[in-house]
Amino acid sequence: MFLKTHKLIPVAALLTCMAAATEAFAGTPPGGVITYGPPAAQSIPVLSDLMLVVLGLFLAVMAYRVLRTHPGGTPLASLAALAIVGLSTVPGVKFIEGAYAIPAFSMTSPSGGTIEIFTNTEVPVSNETGVVQQIKGIQPNNNCTTLIPNASPECTAGGIVQPSAACYIHFDCGNQGPPV
Repeated sequence: MFLKTHKLIPVAALLTCMAAATEAFAGTPPGGVITYGPPAAQSIPVLSDLMLVVLGLFLAVMAYRVLRTHPGGTPLASLAALAIVGLSTVPGVKFIEGAYAIPAFSMTSPSGGTIEIFTNTEVPVSNETGVVQQIKGIQPNNNCTTLIPNASPECTAGGIVQPSAACYIHFDCGNQGPPV
């Protein structure tokens, strides 16, 4: 039993390091323009914050139980649970955080407007208007294309962005991106 658990310690350490990683981006030349405005009135059902927390806890418990049923999964499940609890209880340490060194791209006019995205990487576009906004159009600049971002939801023409929420856009302008 000790030998199996001993082999899983590096895996648990790697998972812990991946969960605590942050992001950093640097600004680059223009990528495109997003046009937005208020959508036609409609009702969209969503889960409340409390129900999202309950759903997250339910999924975590189910993942833990499924992991424990596989051979050798019990020690890994225990180590992963202890690592998450340990990280979340350390005062002053944020579990997962994102740091963006580029200007914030925000919808600021409740009646609509445009946002110039001047980056060559995936960025969030937040809705700071206090009302629901709809993306009316996305126009890449010269020599730029739109890629599917890794984060979701993606900013798409016709997409709805709730107040204080964000969508993600990725303009690819060739090799004009930040240094790696």
